[in-house]
Amino acid sequence: MVQLALINPRFGIEIGVVISPFFLLGVGGGISWSTWQLADGGTGGGVGWTAMPWAELALLPGEAIRPFGRLTLGAAGQERSSTATTGVSFSAGEWAQFAVGLVLGAHLFATEDVSIDPWVELLYGAGAATQVVSGTSVSVSTEMLSITLGVSLGAWLGGRPVAPPTSAAGIDATEPEGPPASPPPELAAPSVPASSAPPGAVDLAAPR
Repeated sequence: MVQLALINPRFGIEIGVVISPFFLLGVGGGISWSTWQLADGGTGGGVGWTAMPWAELALLPGEAIRPFGRLTLGAAGQERSSTATTGVSFSAGEWAQFAVGLVLGAHLFATEDVSIDPWVELLYGAGAATQVVSGTSVSVSTEMLSITLGVSLGAWLGGRPVAPPTSAAGIDATEPEGPPASPPPELAAPSVPASSAPPGAVDLAAPR
């Protein structure tokens, strides 16, 4: 199948988990609407769907701009129909495909918890389709290659991922910062009276 469209409405939602500051795993799904013009002047249209687990490698943890690359692997499909210029529906069908894709983009953090993510996706799929033409059902194999430009809005629970702090090379992490503390002043020995006997009494413990 070869289909060219400049703008197709598409809505999707994705949920991911931050495994490390550099690595994320998630799953996404979406639906899309598309229309096209036939060579004889007729029109066609379809509703598509995707279900795509993904793995993402993101660079520059903690920065306001984080480039990322994402590998997607899942399924895609579409329900479609075409109408000739006479107004008679002459073709309808559905297809489902195994799909693999590559997404390149960037997370642009507007705040610590919200990002605006422009991206470009290259998606390839192969599978089978069922078409109904003039009342006759025909099964055919299909291949699909698409390039999609998009922008997503992201919400990050707990804020954007940051890299763990690391100690500088050659610096003892156990060494306290700042000038060394001065030693405590020496404590004077408490004075002890020679005798604890009250005045006028005889101290039996005193040497004679």
